[in-house]
Amino acid sequence: MVNKFISAAAVGVTAASTAFAASPGALTSPDRQISVQLNEAPGKPLTYTVSRDGKPVLLASDLGLQLQGADLSGALTISASSKVSTVTDKYQMAVGKKRDITYTANEQTYSVQNAQKQKMDIVFRVSNDG
Repeated sequence: MVNKFISAAAVGVTAASTAFAASPGALTSPDRQISVQLNEAPGKPLTYTVSRDGKPVLLASDLGLQLQGADLSGALTISASSKVSTVTDKYQMAVGKKRDITYTANEQTYSVQNAQKQKMDIVFRVSNDG
């Protein structure tokens, strides 16, 4: 299993293990204002986009990893996706206007693989803005 964390506009990508059901699509924030879309095209790298209120925030960006002994950056295919789940976390800020923070997001995991059947799980977590 490959571990990697990339963060962009309330989207997290990380390796993980989860139970799967098949069906990739757009994942939205709990208030449905922010969405992330994973895009697959034969023979091309996976890309993802981020939108807010239907307007692009992050244009199509390649998604993948190149590691010693594993190229998980090229023509990846989506083999499965999990059901959307709600994630809630609470934490305290040392400084700021608000000390106690409650974080709620929708999360979905995609299992992808390369032509050599090397696998990686990608987890998107999308929360409300602010």
